[in-house]
Amino acid sequence: MYKMTSKQMFFIILGLVIVSQKTYPTIYIRNGGKDSWIATIIASIIILLYFILSIKVFKKSNCYDLYDIYCSSFGKILGNTFHIFYIISLILTLVECAGVESSAIHTNLLLETPIWYILIFMTVPAIYIVKKGTKSILSTTIIGIILMILAGINLAILTSTYKHITFILPMFQNVFTLGFWLCTLQILGLYAHVTLAYPYLEYVAKKDKLLKHGVLTMLFLIQMQIVSTLGVLMTFRVDRLNNLSYPKLTQTQLVSFLRFLESGELFVMLQTIGGWYVKYVLVLALTLKALKKIKIDGKYTIYIITLFIFAFTNYIADDLLLFFKYLNLYTYVSLINFFIIPLLAIIIFNFKNNRENKKKKAKSNSSQNSVNNQS
Repeated sequence: MYKMTSKQMFFIILGLVIVSQKTYPTIYIRNGGKDSWIATIIASIIILLYFILSIKVFKKSNCYDLYDIYCSSFGKILGNTFHIFYIISLILTLVECAGVESSAIHTNLLLETPIWYILIFMTVPAIYIVKKGTKSILSTTIIGIILMILAGINLAILTSTYKHITFILPMFQNVFTLGFWLCTLQILGLYAHVTLAYPYLEYVAKKDKLLKHGVLTMLFLIQMQIVSTLGVLMTFRVDRLNNLSYPKLTQTQLVSFLRFLESGELFVMLQTIGGWYVKYVLVLALTLKALKKIKIDGKYTIYIITLFIFAFTNYIADDLLLFFKYLNLYTYVSLINFFIIPLLAIIIFNFKNNRENKKKKAKSNSSQNSVNNQS
């Protein structure tokens, strides 16, 4: 089995979490309005605490397998049921990856190119990379994320002159509304994709610095998401922003630099195409790994999944309104299956593990005392 370092988990986490919030923020901004950036901060704090708790429990128990944690926490039957829900959510995530990339390119860049044609260039090459193994997946992820970060820095600089702080004033106007807390839950649901990075932890050779490097990665991710949310809010007024499907792609069309650089579509294409492709590859590998846990490990499994994703995504992403209804519902599905259920499982697993350790310690002390008394 290929081994990676804890530093390389930086790219895995970013690859799984970063693109969803950056590409379709209007899903949650419609609920949170101007204060969506405050909701992002609240969700960021919650997900950081969840991540720290998870890593500490994993290291303490030396168990990094969510399936084993589910079965240990909820029992065999309920654990397998929740694991099936987890697999279904992984498949829905593949639809998200393939659908958002093809829809964004079709809507903003290649209007005459049909969805199915774009899907071919995403789903088919991914099969080759996943079948090559973990080393190939990691290499693709590292290259893709480096290009994304460089493109993001360039875009932040180029679009800075088009941002106006007055667009987010007055602050704290919506924090006591239902919409604001729905916005927070939706952002938390998208942040919860960090749970998808947990199965990759078993590939880390030395786990002693896993918590340190993981927290630094989460802090880097969090600042990116807060800056990204603030960026679109300060570029467009909320009423205008709510009518945009993929505001980041529209935002780059404003860029003009000394009549030399017109529009920033090159950078946003690196972010959109590269980011979603990386996430698709990572999630496809996770789906196959999760299916093996329930004894589904056929020779043609990856082709069947790809064919299903291609057909379903082509149907749902072809209608933009229908697709955004899907994405809106998907944020809550992610919240439940990637945050609430894993959090409960980890807490129960930690409680049971602590209780077993106390019993073993008490039994060991009792045996030791018995030996001392005999002597």
